[in-house]
Amino acid sequence: MIRLVELLAISSGQQLNMSRLGSHLGVDSKTIDRWLHLLNLMFLVDRIPAWHHSQLKRLVKTPKFHFLDSGLLSVLLRMDANSINQNRSILGSVLESFVYSEIVKAVALSNETTTVSHYRDKDGYEVDFVLERSWSQVVGIEVKASKTVQVKDFRGLKRLMEATGKQFSCGILLHDGERIQQIAPKLYAMPISMLWKA
Repeated sequence: MIRLVELLAISSGQQLNMSRLGSHLGVDSKTIDRWLHLLNLMFLVDRIPAWHHSQLKRLVKTPKFHFLDSGLLSVLLRMDANSINQNRSILGSVLESFVYSEIVKAVALSNETTTVSHYRDKDGYEVDFVLERSWSQVVGIEVKASKTVQVKDFRGLKRLMEATGKQFSCGILLHDGERIQQIAPKLYAMPISMLWKA
């Protein structure tokens, strides 16, 4: 179980491949599934289903998973301020897990039923989080561990907008900078701090 938690930390925010995890640990995928269920009951990790629509055949339907405690994830990855300053790319998965835990809290406090999923198609376009209300309002959220954003960073959100049409309310790219920008109609770049200022 300890080794599983370590492996999950390395691949937090990625698609869940229970067969690969099982082969690393010498157990079958059903055992991994049971262990993941236990870790979920302990509020350590959470599975995120893939967003799909019955008319869209080119979507990847594999779930992703995230740690619910980004502090624990940082410890498991042996991250500290020095390692982040030397290599900012290691911050990505921890930042994404932090955002996921904040979204889960906000959804739990909402009076409206909201589902959280992720989007990925077979062309490799993806969106970290897709929030959908019961009346089919869709918001896409992408997380980037950078102080600046570029238009290309919105490719996944644009693809989600195309896939959802009129249901698409907006797409937000959360970054660790300070500026709010509108990149295109319904597409915004915002600081991660907006999560607790809203």
